Amino acid sequence: MCTCMAAGPDELPARILHNLSQELADMLCFIFQHSYDNSDLPRDWSVAIVVPAYKKYQRDNPVNYQTISLTCLEYKAMEHIVLSHDNKHLNTFNILTCSQYGFKKVFLCETQLILASDN
Repeated sequence: MCTCMAAGPDELPARILHNLSQELADMLCFIFQHSYDNSDLPRDWSVAIVVPAYKKYQRDNPVNYQTISLTCLEYKAMEHIVLSHDNKHLNTFNILTCSQYGFKKVFLCETQLILASDN
């Protein structure tokens, strides 16, 4: 559920966006369209809070942490919408070659590297 996500630079918790989604939809739609039309994002959307996230083993070893960038959830939503539309367009018009693996569902870049190294 989205309520477990940490807030980004705007300090707006996912729970608020989730609970007020109907009330915020028109305003977010307006902001998304304005940002897209003018190639201009709200300032907070260009900022990330970078935090360490423990993976495993010894907690005192920095190698056992990965960095996570907390960004604004509104920006993630807009990014998802744009990416979905781009992918639909690329797939509809068969623009990507069969050797294109990045940014395609169920195709991993690692798979492409394995195929390339076998040739």
